[in-house]
Amino acid sequence: MKAFLLSVVVAILLAVGGYFVVAEFQQQAEEAFATERVRL
Repeated sequence: MKAFLLSVVVAILLAVGGYFVVAEFQQQAEEAFATERVRL
């Protein structure tokens, strides 16, 4: 039972950490697709 609970806690920590890592790399659509002749 301890191993199961530990694995659940580790999975939650990995999910939360992954969320913050992915959030750092995301850009707004206006920034990602902005060129000289495009208006969004």
